[in-house]
Formats: sequence, C-alpha cells, structure tokens
Amino acid sequence: MKKVENLFKDTEKAKKALNLCQFKPFSSLEDAHNASLLGEKPDDKLPKSLKSLLKTYIVKKEPKSILYLENPKLGTMINKKFKIKCKANTVALEVVRNIRQYLVEFLDELDGKERTIMKRGLAHHFSRYKLQFSAEKEDYMIIQAVKLLEDLDKWLNQLSMRLREWFGTNFPELQKIVNDNLLFAQIVYKAKTRVGCLTTDMSGFLEEALEKEVKDAAKYSMGTKIAEDDLQRVNNLAKFVIDYSEDRNRLVMYLKSRMETIAPNLTAVVGEKVGAKLIAHAGSLQSLAKCPASTLQIMGAEKALFRAMKARSSTPKYGHIYHASLVGSSNSKIRGKVARTLACKASLATRVDAFDTKNSDPELGMKLKRSVERRIEILTHGKSGHYKKPLIQEVSSTPTITKTKQFQEKSDVVVADTKKRKIVKVENTESAEPAKKAKKEKKKKKKRKIAEVEKVESSEPKKAKKEKKKKKKKKTKA
Repeated sequence: MKKVENLFKDTEKAKKALNLCQFKPFSSLEDAHNASLLGEKPDDKLPKSLKSLLKTYIVKKEPKSILYLENPKLGTMINKKFKIKCKANTVALEVVRNIRQYLVEFLDELDGKERTIMKRGLAHHFSRYKLQFSAEKEDYMIIQAVKLLEDLDKWLNQLSMRLREWFGTNFPELQKIVNDNLLFAQIVYKAKTRVGCLTTDMSGFLEEALEKEVKDAAKYSMGTKIAEDDLQRVNNLAKFVIDYSEDRNRLVMYLKSRMETIAPNLTAVVGEKVGAKLIAHAGSLQSLAKCPASTLQIMGAEKALFRAMKARSSTPKYGHIYHASLVGSSNSKIRGKVARTLACKASLATRVDAFDTKNSDPELGMKLKRSVERRIEILTHGKSGHYKKPLIQEVSSTPTITKTKQFQEKSDVVVADTKKRKIVKVENTESAEPAKKAKKEKKKKKKRKIAEVEKVESSEPKKAKKEKKKKKKKKTKA
C-alpha cells in the first residue's frame, strides 16, 4: 500500500508509473451501466469491445501479465474466457482509485467538467435502477404490510383503551361485561349513551344473552351524565376504532394472499403472520433462506440473548416463532424442543420457496407440519403416542390344534466318547453356609474385644503406664 501511495504522490510520478495503451469511452449510459453490473447475474457475458481490447493488448502482446480489477466477479469471467491472471485485492482497489484520480491528465480529449457530468449521469442512472429493482421485489410488499399491521394493532389498543375510559364515566359497568374492543366500540357508536342502550336493537353484532346483560346493567348503572358535545366526540372515536379494525381485517386478508403466493410452504408450516415477521426481520426471503435453523429459532429475541450472554444465564429458546400455533398450544415443558423442530422445518420450507420460484404448491409445507405434529405427540405421550393399541384384546373361543412332527431316526447324531468323564460329587451347600457364617462372626467378636482393650489402655494416664512398666521390669529381675 505504501509503494502505491509513493507511486501516485504527484502527477509526474503517476505519469512515469502509468502507460496508457488505449482509451475507449462508452457509447451510451446504458452500456456504462451494464458494464458496472457485469458478473451480478449468472448469464452475463463479456461485451465485444472488452473482448477485442483484451485480445489485442494482453493475450497477444503480454500473455503473462497480471490484470488488476475492482470487480472480482469480472475477474473470474475474464480468467475463464482468456486464462489471464486477475487480482481484485486491496492493492488493486488502491491502484484503480489513483488511476481515476489522474485520468483527466492522461486524456487530452476529456475535460474535468465533462468527467463530472458523466459521473453524475451514471450515478443517477444507477440509483434509479436500484430503486426499480427493490420496488419489483415482492418481499418488500410483505415487509411493509407486516409493519403496518403491527402499527395498527398498537393504535387500536391505545384508541380502544381511551374509548373505554372516556365512555366509562357514563356507563362504567359496560367495561366488565364486554371484553372485545370492537364490540365495545360498536355498542357505543350505535347506542351513543347509557339510556340509548335500553332502546337500541343490538342483535346484529351481539348475542341475545350478552345483549340482555348489557340492558340490565344500563337500568341500574352508577354512571353520571355527559354533555352532548362530549358524547359526540366519544361517538366519533368509536367510529374511528371501527374503521381501523375493518381496515386491519382487510390488511390481514391481503397479507395472507401475498404470503400464499410468495412463500406457500413457509405459511403452511408457521402461518402467514409469523412467516411475514421472519421475512421482515431477515430483510428478504432469500436472506432468511440463507440463515440456519438456530438463528431462525431466536429471531426477535436478540436483546434477551445478549443479556443472557452477558449475565451467563440460560439463553432464550424462541423469538417470533413462539407466536406460531404449534409452539403456543404445546405444553410448557416441551415448548423449547417443539420450537427447535419447527425452526428446522421452517428453514427447509423457506429454502424451497426462495430458490424454487416456479413451484407454488404448499405440499412440502403440509408434510413438514405433519412431521412436527407427530413430534409433539411423541413428546407428550411417549414413543407409542401416535400408534396406541388397546391393551385388552378379545380371545378367540375356538381352540387351535397344532400337529406334532414325527420322530426321524436318521436325523440323530452319535458322538463318540474319546475321554473318560470325571465324576464330581455335589455337596449340599445349604449345610455349609451357616458354618461359614458362624466362623466369620467369631472373628468379628475377637477383633471387637482387642479394639476395646486398646481403647482402655489409651485412656489411662501416662504415669500409670510408667509405673506398670517399672513393676514388670522388677519382676523380670527377681
């Protein structure tokens, strides 16, 4: 890198280091744009102008030379076609950058203003192409729809809580009777007041028992009166909640239809909402397909994962995949194992959806879902959970008769006794066992007595021991 910097310090040094063979400008912006994207697609081919330039100046004149390039994919294409050594490392990038810097000084035809205009035009064309490419992607629509669905859920919860608190001053008992936010908003919009609940017919969206309970509570309610302007504002808020909930239902249906066309196998395994969340978290369906099953399992629980890694505690077992019906409905003890198996099957389904675009049949996804259900049954009921048989079986009343085979004399084999057999007397072991036990007990008793004597001797004082020794010595002398 330092050598390259020294070579291109000044314009004079750059002119000495570089020798321009030939310069060919692009005929149009489209050609320049296509040249910048060479190697991005597998079907790309080298343009004719580049082929002729490489043949005349490198293949014929200097076949052993090394070609420095900025794009490594273009280098592989040139190497396959002409077998020229190509490099696209950091040194090559630095050399290309310096050549661009001193390109105007090497070319008399090209001015600085023209060069800036060309660069600007190519940049605008390239950015326009990128925007079109991202807009055409179908994954992008799913990501935006899921994010809008999450925002709608948040707004609906906030608006419905505000409506409950606001209308609670007039009819507070309605909050405990009706738990559904949409039904609550419909009652407020149609009845408008607590007194209106007694006269209005709510059979179109409420059950008979619930409607009767609401009207009974309205008779003996403890709520206070509200001004007409305030009631109008509450009524408008109720209409707002109803419109938002209807729009949310339409968005759910749209998301379901898009997921069934783009990722049918993933929707069959996990569901449209969870599958869309996973695609949005990864960025696209292809990037999700490149992820392993372990990362797919923890997607959405990154904060908990890093917190657990810092505290060195147990890591989370599931993220977005927890909201799948198979994981949520399973027992809490086996939920981690179910999430692991479901993540494995979901990763297989995403790879099929991402790379097999022609096939839109969710047959594989249904098979994978059945295998996960079988796994759940095995974990809950044991190995024989899916294939249980009745323990008590009926016994056939008719007896079965089996014929015995006749004895065949020819099948007998006579063995010649070469050695004499030893006769071994077998003694009765029952009489010998109690004698052995008695001997063992006697030995244990002797050991106990010796241990008791040693303890008594050790407990006596040292002076008494010395006196005993002296007495023994006197006796021996006498």
